[in-house]
This record gives sequence, C-alpha cells and structure tokens, in this order.
Amino acid sequence: MMKKIILIVFILVMVSILVFRCRFKDNYEMSFSERFAFDTLEQRAQEDPEYFPVIMHDLPQGFVALDSALEGLEEILDVIFFEHSFSVRDSDDITIFATLVGDSSFIIIHNNAYYVDEKKISEVIQEAVLVNEQRQTIYGIGDVVEIRGRGEDKRILYSIVITDAEMTVTGGAAVYEIKFTINPEIDDNTAIGFFDHVTSRTGRKHSNFVLIDKETVKIEIGRFERINTLTLITPDELNLSVSQDVTRRVRLK
Repeated sequence: MMKKIILIVFILVMVSILVFRCRFKDNYEMSFSERFAFDTLEQRAQEDPEYFPVIMHDLPQGFVALDSALEGLEEILDVIFFEHSFSVRDSDDITIFATLVGDSSFIIIHNNAYYVDEKKISEVIQEAVLVNEQRQTIYGIGDVVEIRGRGEDKRILYSIVITDAEMTVTGGAAVYEIKFTINPEIDDNTAIGFFDHVTSRTGRKHSNFVLIDKETVKIEIGRFERINTLTLITPDELNLSVSQDVTRRVRLK
C-alpha cells in the first residue's frame, strides 16, 4: 500500500513539474514575442529618447532618408551611433562629421526611419568620396600628397611632395635616395615616420628607411630589384585617433 502511495505522489510531482515547465516556456516565449513584436525604431526612441533623434510626424523640407543617401557607399564611409552622438568616418577611419542625436536641424526620425538634412549629408559624402579617391590614386613624382594629422592640438593638412628618386647599385644592393618636401615643416624624427614602405616590381616590401637630411631618405633593396611604389602614412605621433589608417601611394620612376 505504501509503495502505491509513493508511486502516486511521484507521478503527481512529475506531472506538476511538466505542467510548470510548459507554462513557463509559453509565458517566456510570449513575453519575448510581445517585447519585440512592436520593437520599431519609433518605439525604441520613445522608450529611450536621450539616445535617439527626435520623432517628427511631418517631414521637414530638405530632409532625405539616411539609408537612401548612403546607398552604395559602404566602402567609402561609416555611420556610427554611439550613446548621444552621431558621427561619420571616412575610409581613412577619421571622423569627418559629428553631432548630437538630438540635433533636429540635421537628423530626425520620421515614419520609422532616420532622415537627415540633404545639403549637409551631401557635403559630408563629397568629402568622404574625395578621401577614398586619394586612397585609390597612385601619385607621381612632383605631385602633392595630402595627409591629415595632428599638430598643437588641432588638425593639420600635411602636404608631401616626392621631388626626385635616384637609384645606384652598390655592392649587392640597389640604393634609392628619395628627395621630398613636407609642409608645414616638422622635426626630422617625425618626418621619417611618413615613410612606411616601398613595394618592388615583384611585390616585395621593404621598410628600412634611413634619414640622410631633412629632405632626403635612403632605402636599400636587392641588387636586381626595382621600386614600383612608395607608401606614405601618418606618423603615429600625428594620428588623430588610434584607429586612423591613412595610406597614400607614389610611383617612383
């Protein structure tokens, strides 16, 4: 008799556990579903208004959908929402525009989408496109190469010109002396930081630059190698951010 009672109690307990687990599962799934069923941009903005642009039901004149404005520009710029800010970075990974998400003169939410001032976003896009073109361009001797950097707590545009490149063969090496100018002028230790590497015609890279004077660097490569391009970067001490990735190429003839 006692065994039957224990068995019945055990069965009732197991049934209760199964019923509880099914109900918990149903309630959990329902709450999760209910939470996200109407999780639209406007709903999120209403729940956390300080992290989102203002919602406007009437679209201001001169505003366009952000997605449409940025279509096809994935490799040219990045849009970043971070806490209370909105910013745009170009392909050098440098911030070229920033404002608060609450700046309704530039960005709003309308019809569950972000809208921005068309004139301003067009200016930002044009700047980003120019930077991307500079990254893709292979400059020549005598061309002005522009590289953004930092100087005395402000942004500075450095203009670098490779004025000449002469090669001589000495022993087992081909020695190149590369003449250059940098404006505005900087100290010698910083100047050599603009020179990252050279790439030979066979694809090999060399970076053993030696500064001869304030207008000349030297680099040695294999006796039978010839330089194809020189790659310039921003020296670490002049970077505007830790993520900055500026590269410009110059062909040496």
